Amino acid sequence: MNIEIIKPYRLDKFLSSKENKRIFITGSSGSGKSTLWNALEENLGSTLAFPTRLISRPARPDDDIKENRHLNFDDFELLFKEKVIEFFWPKFLPNGTEYYGFEFTDRECMIYSCNNEFLLNYHFLRTHSDLSETGIIVHVKTDVEIRKNRLLKRCKNHNISESELLYRLTFSEDSIIGKYDIIINNNEDILTTSSNLIDLLF
Repeated sequence: MNIEIIKPYRLDKFLSSKENKRIFITGSSGSGKSTLWNALEENLGSTLAFPTRLISRPARPDDDIKENRHLNFDDFELLFKEKVIEFFWPKFLPNGTEYYGFEFTDRECMIYSCNNEFLLNYHFLRTHSDLSETGIIVHVKTDVEIRKNRLLKRCKNHNISESELLYRLTFSEDSIIGKYDIIINNNEDILTTSSNLIDLLF
């Protein structure tokens, strides 16, 4: 099985918790993170919550509209103060900053589609809740060449620029080593992996 438990004590704590359980899925563009999230939602959507991710940037041609909802940059601050948004974090770019976050969701277990910046910039996270208490981070990793081929296909199908492709490929996995609890090496069938992950966590 291509699932590796990095922090067994975190998994034990997650499994022993009875409420407010959170699964944060992270990974680079093209790693299979969204495919995994969608597969889990298809299998568990009737019993668990799959909150829509809020993003401050404009929509991209390859955005999953079920996974993402776009907000004005200033709305993040306002909705956070009004306690509509539960938590959000920044993604620092050469030409500015983007925000990503989620609204409050009152369910026994929530599965969030995050990104690598959730790990990289966790110390900039703004939250109304203790996310680490009953949460577990599942990181999806794929070989660079496999990611590159997937992203090249996206560029062709969705008119993504080469500069955007290059930016997505430059993220170093070394910068987030040790920040996740479970790692999935997604060089095979992510749908089979989703079934194995369900067996592990539920």
